[in-house]
Amino acid sequence: MPSSDIQKNKNIIVLFTNAINERNLTAIDALVAKNIIEHRSGAGQGIDATKGFLMALQSAFPDFKTY
Repeated sequence: MPSSDIQKNKNIIVLFTNAINERNLTAIDALVAKNIIEHRSGAGQGIDATKGFLMALQSAFPDFKTY
């Protein structure tokens, strides 16, 4: 993989991490595929399931941050 692709991927991860930490679900829409396949046990599929999981995580752990 060319180093420019690696840097692009790193930038996407930084944007995704910031979106989670800032509770920015609009940014999640831009960063996650609409048809994402979740691999968590019992998880629904698609971006709405992902955003639902993130909202539940934030409700259960209001101080949650990822780095």
